[in-house]
Amino acid sequence: MGIDYKTAIAGLAPFYRIAMTVKAAPGSHILMEVWLPEKTWTGRSVMIGNNGSAMAVSHLALIGALQDNFAAFHCNLSTGPDMDRGLNSPAVWADFGWRATHLTTVIGKQIVEMFYGKVADHNYFYGCSTGGQQAVSAAGLFPEDFDGIVAVAPAFSRTYLHIYFVWNCQNLIYPDGSFVFDSAEVQKLSEISIAYFQSRGDGAPGDGFVTNPYLTEAEKEEIFARIKAANFLSEEKLEKLWKVYQGPVNPRTGERIYCGHAMGAEGGFMGLDIVKIPGYTYEFLYPVRWAVNQKFADFDLFAFDFDKDTDKTLVLAKDLNADSADLDAFRKAGGKLIMTSGAMDAVVPEPNISCYYDKVVEKQGGIENTREFFRYFLVPGMSHSIKGGTGIDYMGTMDGEIPLSAGYIPVAKWDAGLVNVLIDWVENKNAPEYIMGTGFNAMNSTGMVADLGKGIRLQRPVYAYPDETVYVEGDTSLPTSFAKKEGGLKAREPRGKRYWKYD
Repeated sequence: MGIDYKTAIAGLAPFYRIAMTVKAAPGSHILMEVWLPEKTWTGRSVMIGNNGSAMAVSHLALIGALQDNFAAFHCNLSTGPDMDRGLNSPAVWADFGWRATHLTTVIGKQIVEMFYGKVADHNYFYGCSTGGQQAVSAAGLFPEDFDGIVAVAPAFSRTYLHIYFVWNCQNLIYPDGSFVFDSAEVQKLSEISIAYFQSRGDGAPGDGFVTNPYLTEAEKEEIFARIKAANFLSEEKLEKLWKVYQGPVNPRTGERIYCGHAMGAEGGFMGLDIVKIPGYTYEFLYPVRWAVNQKFADFDLFAFDFDKDTDKTLVLAKDLNADSADLDAFRKAGGKLIMTSGAMDAVVPEPNISCYYDKVVEKQGGIENTREFFRYFLVPGMSHSIKGGTGIDYMGTMDGEIPLSAGYIPVAKWDAGLVNVLIDWVENKNAPEYIMGTGFNAMNSTGMVADLGKGIRLQRPVYAYPDETVYVEGDTSLPTSFAKKEGGLKAREPRGKRYWKYD
């Protein structure tokens, strides 16, 4: 079951499409669209975030929102058609980090009012990865833009995240372009790591995925010892692998710049083999190139200096990083924020996200104050927002109901389940104690579309962090076999204090 754009659009109720270009400053070039249901509007609007480099408008995202009868806004982030546009361009940095999102929201709301003769009853934001960065940035900078926000796998701390990508490239790719690990080695690494998690009682018996990803240094060393004992990697490969697990380090001070690759996620979607994706170094390293002001054709990733060049990225931080933990204004405006990430996310490693949440909790004076407006859910078995593994594919309301639109899930673009959870919280005051996770028996080859006709593999409650979902007894496919363990999840700080900006 693939994604057929023509069929999906043909299945929508009649709507109007408005497309425009906005130039907010010299060098700015924002493409935005507003889609308006003609007769089926629910009174809700939604701004939809982007993925990756955000060079184009995603009609897939807008289709998902129109299926649920939202007035929907979306834009590129001024990066297209060539990411080298961001070289020496503060206008592009601002557009990418926050301005394009805010302006599209403001203009979209104005168009809604003109078209329908009234403002929307409620305004929402949904975003994943880069969209998650946009979500957290909007909550901090423009607290009255949205009544409710969903931030999935937020790629905030953007400059440090992309330094992590460079670090991984240096240790997963040889200078001649060949790859350090073959796919069989990657799969073996994944099996050893997941077996360790199972041996310590993680998740439920027989799970082929990770539920609680947090490891002490001693536990990481134990997994690595098991890998060495399996005797299938050379000393050179073991050295490179350990660097990947540890994450980027300043060679002069020894400070960790960012967290390392998730153990257990080696073989998952966008795991260690991510560097083999055609165009990876173009698609994933652009903020670093902006910081050192080098075109893609001139950039030598193996020459990157993790001391001096890391400091050069500070010029981008105020626009791109979206990592302020001060959400007081959003809370006072009555906003609600749901944030999720995958326990097996190797693209935006989870510790960075839970550590951010911990900083917010500290600023809010405790977990209960924070949960009044902001809840975070760590999803077992999920990689970087993309479903299709052996864990949870879909997040929805506590009753476990799956809307018909889940048959067409552009998960990185639009997730009706999480949006419904948010609507229930904003409009009905039903704060989610947990979100019901569902695993499907079949997904399509992209891991983005569920085949509902082939049934459900499992359902499991996912409790709000730092509470953990633990197995009690019974059928592991049923939600009734699980319970809440208060405070069972605890992150460790993923980088040195000098690189923390969560003020």
